[in-house]
Amino acid sequence: MVRKKIVLIVKIIFVLIVINGILLAIQYLPQMKVNSTISNMNEYTQEDKILLDTGGVTTFPTTPWNRLYLYDVEHNKWKLIKSSMIPYYGFGSEFILNKQKIYYNRFGAEEGIELYSKKTKGFSFGKEELDQAGICTISPEYMYYLKESEADDFENDIYRKNLKTGKTEVYLKGEFSYILRQDHGKLYTYNNADKQIYEINLSDKTIVKCKNRGDIMWAGYIDDEHFMVTDGLNVYSYDKKSKKKKYYIKDLKKEEDFLNDNLKIDNSKLYYSTNNMDVFVLDIKTGEIKKIASESKNNKNSAWTSVIFTKSYIVIDITGEDYKNRKMYIYSYGGKLIREVNVQPVW
Repeated sequence: MVRKKIVLIVKIIFVLIVINGILLAIQYLPQMKVNSTISNMNEYTQEDKILLDTGGVTTFPTTPWNRLYLYDVEHNKWKLIKSSMIPYYGFGSEFILNKQKIYYNRFGAEEGIELYSKKTKGFSFGKEELDQAGICTISPEYMYYLKESEADDFENDIYRKNLKTGKTEVYLKGEFSYILRQDHGKLYTYNNADKQIYEINLSDKTIVKCKNRGDIMWAGYIDDEHFMVTDGLNVYSYDKKSKKKKYYIKDLKKEEDFLNDNLKIDNSKLYYSTNNMDVFVLDIKTGEIKKIASESKNNKNSAWTSVIFTKSYIVIDITGEDYKNRKMYIYSYGGKLIREVNVQPVW
């Protein structure tokens, strides 16, 4: 009798494992509204949903290895997007939400990081988009990208892939790296060959160039005559007519005050964060700077941190020094703490 019960339990476990494996392979996604048509890597300024690589959310199916989730910040809900059941194979840290697809990096034993896509609804196994993925940005018609294998050598052309035909071409030759992002019909990047920031008009391919003392972390559109730049130590706007810079922050000295690479401009306000997990808003018109959120007290001895600006929320993601006790702090742009979310890390 006991033996029959053991056999029955083993059979049930086996059936559950098979069902779990099938669901992990196919993974049906219900309808998800993702409205962004212009999407930059790791930027969620048009959405209140973010992508997270984590092993800490309890859902079915499940796996002991890496799992990629879509987290709805507004409704505090999780959706499993993709799982990796193979040891030492997982997801990179670069994700994109686009209107019809979710794009994610995958790495394994082989050299390089591949870029895959998965539809935002229905059954999908995931489709390989690039075999050497670096930085990329997506519009309705095209994907612009830099190759990971070339970025370290600073010999990197900008490539363009037609999303309908799959045809790939060199869009602009140069030694580009560090950033590649779209903003109001412009493509921003940095050319190591001449040490200049490039603002490329995607409608006619005209280029505005701006010298910088070193590589940059972020550049973005202010208006037709100005764009904003930061290299982590400085923040300035560039006047395209006068070719003059207006510094809002200059020559930071303390490491905890250095800027992170996620920023957002909205209604003449620049939102940014520092290494100390302080979040600020800069009034571009007046130059006034105001602290609106801070998790510096929880940032001490942290192993990994990130600040994400979504359409309506600020997400401060902090992992403890032992890679445990991962927690997200959700703030409004008015500086109110909305909730704290416990998330176990991948490791």
